[in-house]
Amino acid sequence: MIEHLDVGNFVFKDDRQYEIVKINGHKITLVDSITDNQLIIKISELNDQILLGKVRITFSDEKKQKLHGEHAMDFASYSKELKKEALEKWAYVNALRQSDITTYTDASLAPLIKEINESTGIKAPNWRTLKRWYDNAKSYGIRGLIEKRHLKGNREDRVDSETNKYIISALERLKKSEKISYKKAHLFYTDEIDIENAGRELDKQLSSLTYQGFINRAKKVAPYELLASQIGKQRADVLFRENKRNKPVKYILDRAEIDHTRLDLFVVDEIARFPLGRPNITSVLDMKSKSVLGFYIGFEVPSFVSVSRAIKNAISDKTELLKRYPAVKNDWLCKGLFHEIAYDRGREFDSNLLENSLLDLDIVGRGNPVKKPWYKGSVESHFNTLNKKLLVDKPGKAFTDILDSNEYKPQENGVISFTKFMEIFMIWVVDEYQAGPNSTETAIPNLTWRKDLPFVDVTPISPEKLDIVFSEQDTRKNKEKGIEYTYLFYDNDRLSKMRKRHGFRLEQIKINREDLGYLYVLDQVTREYFKVPALDQYYAKGLTLYQHKRILKFHKKYIKSHIDSLALAEARKRIEDIIQDEIKNTRRSKTATLAGIARFLGMDQHQDGPATVLRSGNAGDLPPRETMPTDTNEDFINDYNNVEDDLNDEME
Repeated sequence: MIEHLDVGNFVFKDDRQYEIVKINGHKITLVDSITDNQLIIKISELNDQILLGKVRITFSDEKKQKLHGEHAMDFASYSKELKKEALEKWAYVNALRQSDITTYTDASLAPLIKEINESTGIKAPNWRTLKRWYDNAKSYGIRGLIEKRHLKGNREDRVDSETNKYIISALERLKKSEKISYKKAHLFYTDEIDIENAGRELDKQLSSLTYQGFINRAKKVAPYELLASQIGKQRADVLFRENKRNKPVKYILDRAEIDHTRLDLFVVDEIARFPLGRPNITSVLDMKSKSVLGFYIGFEVPSFVSVSRAIKNAISDKTELLKRYPAVKNDWLCKGLFHEIAYDRGREFDSNLLENSLLDLDIVGRGNPVKKPWYKGSVESHFNTLNKKLLVDKPGKAFTDILDSNEYKPQENGVISFTKFMEIFMIWVVDEYQAGPNSTETAIPNLTWRKDLPFVDVTPISPEKLDIVFSEQDTRKNKEKGIEYTYLFYDNDRLSKMRKRHGFRLEQIKINREDLGYLYVLDQVTREYFKVPALDQYYAKGLTLYQHKRILKFHKKYIKSHIDSLALAEARKRIEDIIQDEIKNTRRSKTATLAGIARFLGMDQHQDGPATVLRSGNAGDLPPRETMPTDTNEDFINDYNNVEDDLNDEME
């Protein structure tokens, strides 16, 4: 794992910059980079704020900051050639990490090198090269094995040393200001650059630094007294964490397990009371404590989307989530990166998207042998407990042995709304499952978690970094209207400046399938991603890729002309109107169709309100338009079912 809380790294909190100068037990000492005032805070509190996105960390190691800064390129964003070379190195490095080798010589490493070469066919390195790869991976993760060829050549945006004087000038003004703020200093700096450029010819313009770039450069060029710091001792347990990787499970977060199941329960819409069907659940369990680390519940079919949502939920702090469920009494303790995760060899787990995301977070992914679920016993046992203890007496329970008979019809007897089910599930997970004994009555998840916590570093990952890592890579041209992705346009001031500087060139982007309201664009100079919003937030904010693709298919059937955002919004409204009509006549609707409708409406733990309210909440205000088609609900439902299989294939 890449250690964020190390002596010398910088903490950004409440528009202030602090340097980590000392780590003593469970406490950390920070020094304000401007005033030299000290702040002592618990490591657990700082980790919580990082997980909630209220605190950012930058590395004092410039290479580590470039590779692992919050907006740095993730592993998936590198070229296929570079990733292939890195993965070949990783085969040797990972074998060495899992071995019992403690001394690194030709004699000790030669047998391992020979074994990997014969089993994989990958060209064998000499032992010194392998030791260098191992050290790089230990310090920088999988990204440390990427060759630096992409950095060679003319880097036209390299900041001229002439700009250093403007950085120092801005910091000096900051020192004299009444309210100390690095954002204010950056504003002073950009103002000075703009004023200077106003008197320069176009080919002699000075490039300005981003806020993060400004901070990184300030550390190098500012006077010593401005950024004075002390040298502290490195944390003592880094090697301990490295050595226990891949050993038998000893502590919490050593190993997790993930799998899907379809719940044995029919849920209904909160308002119309029509049956939505049986939701899918993807659970992530901790093998040592049997704790539920996180989950995804909804009508999304098993895919990279459902897997990534569950893993992000598992790693994240649950404080904000629990605020939505005041009936839950206890804290959900689980958060932080795990070292290893086991899963079946399903299509959704064998994707390159998941492999790259796990490698980036330094999580070892382990596919279990086919048709041998006992290799993943904890999560299988959890699903058994879930169906037997939570769902056994709930109205709408689907009895699998008589599901096809006429004796019981859960579609008609189901009375639990999705919203209420989510509340019941949260209470069960946090207040009952986590606080009670496991199925064998050998441990209590929360008790085991608290017992192990003092011996484990809970590695925090910011929400935005998780967002980037689990987003999908693509390329698009930066044109006069910005970047277009599936008929949606994205643009902001920074993207506009890139067009002026580089023309209409191809840019590397990252798309979050869960929210098309924004995308990330890679700055090819700083090698960092920045967020760019969709121009039509009215339509795109909170819209999933699945919803958008269904709207496009609906729209394409009737309108052969060019696509515009208003027409898409109207199509979205038309779908909603037909669904509302269909709700009034649910007897002739198949459960699979209704589950598809629930999926379109975004019914999951992120949106567990009434299914009859669109996620954006504003499509109902659209004015009528004569060009909107009119057809029967039966036509719509037939068309809805015909495209469902195609969409599922696309989304996986």
